[in-house]
Amino acid sequence: MLGSLYFSEIVNYVPCRLCWYQRAAMYPLAILLIVANFKKFKFMKTAAVSLASVGGAIAIYHWFLERFPDLDAGVCDAKLPCSVIWFENFGFVTLAFMAFTAFFTTIVLVTIRTTEK
Repeated sequence: MLGSLYFSEIVNYVPCRLCWYQRAAMYPLAILLIVANFKKFKFMKTAAVSLASVGGAIAIYHWFLERFPDLDAGVCDAKLPCSVIWFENFGFVTLAFMAFTAFFTTIVLVTIRTTEK
């Protein structure tokens, strides 16, 4: 979450539409996980895994669009295409890939934590 704010507010990368959708899943997820740490509501696991799954699906689709721009089904804006890679490391780690990793890690950790209890 802080990484996306850093890249958009400090480095001045302009987030595309899919980046905003990923943020729409990540920001409430962060708040939900903080609340879930203190309150033990039964729906917290379901809500967290659901948000992370939706965000992860968007992130992996975004990553594929970065690799294969022809896959765009009209979701992205022509003025700010989702296929633009603002940051890349190791030939495959982009902002979309990092978002997917965060969502996937959240799913795994929430599942492990709730399985232990």
